[in-house]
Amino acid sequence: MWLFLTQKKNYFEWGPKQQQAFEQIKQEIARAVALGPVQTGPAVQNVLYTASGEHGLTWSLWQKTSGETQGRPLGFWSRGYQGSEAHYTLTEKEILAAYEGV
Repeated sequence: MWLFLTQKKNYFEWGPKQQQAFEQIKQEIARAVALGPVQTGPAVQNVLYTASGEHGLTWSLWQKTSGETQGRPLGFWSRGYQGSEAHYTLTEKEILAAYEGV
């Protein structure tokens, strides 16, 4: 998103729709669970979520222990594409996101 907004040819508009989305994000962040400490053991389940978009990769690592219904985030990461990565197929981009996450 930042790359898109900083290019001169792109027009940026801030209206009621954008303000509403911004307020919703602020509320979600305020309610979000803080990043948790890493736990180990047989009752611990680690889950890696990945995504690839038009401009880069994102991934997050979550941990869930027995008795928890939602789990806790351990971290969030993202990066833009480097070199020819932007020309990869969607499948290759998803695999790259998983590789970076691991």
